[in-house]
Amino acid sequence: MKILVKEFQEKPFEVPSSNRNVKKSLKIQISMNEADDIKDKSPLEIFKIRESNLDEMKIFIVETLRLNPKQIEKYDDLDVYSQIPSIAGHISGRLLGVPEDVFQKSVEEADKAKK
Repeated sequence: MKILVKEFQEKPFEVPSSNRNVKKSLKIQISMNEADDIKDKSPLEIFKIRESNLDEMKIFIVETLRLNPKQIEKYDDLDVYSQIPSIAGHISGRLLGVPEDVFQKSVEEADKAKK
């Protein structure tokens, strides 16, 4: 399937909808939800959960899109609070069946809601 991630290149990436990639998508969704579920956690636990989540998102994005060294360098300059989770969610959502146009519409609606 084609997944467009403009932060790395203008043309869509070709990403196989293989069992391996779908399982990685589910794993990253779990990790992202666990990073948001910090109620009743100590500050140290929260830092460890969030650090692990950042590592997992990088591995997921780099491996799934098969980023080259130059693109990985771009990744390291992205905003950790908005761009990286959005990219991970986009890739994961596409692999889990969300069409590109539906994703783009949800991004536009979220942007409008922020204003």
